Amino acid sequence: MFSLGIILFEMRRRFDTGMERAQAILALRQRSQLPADFASDGANAQFGRVILQLVDHDPTRRVSCLAAAMAATGLLRKPPFFLFAEITVGS
Repeated sequence: MFSLGIILFEMRRRFDTGMERAQAILALRQRSQLPADFASDGANAQFGRVILQLVDHDPTRRVSCLAAAMAATGLLRKPPFFLFAEITVGS
């Protein structure tokens, strides 16, 4: 779940340089600190709360996979395509 929090953070945040990305992820991993713009933007603020729950240093306080999926789906404008896509094998 911790890794999912990092991935979700990377998906929601645009980085201009590799160093900026590395510093932001380090702050998230070590201090559970999100960039300031996450708090000011409504959608990012909601994602930020989920991300912080996913990267909690105490594994017993991290959200479950199901709770994270439900929270993330609720934050999206529409459900991810893969929830409804039909899977076809070969042609």
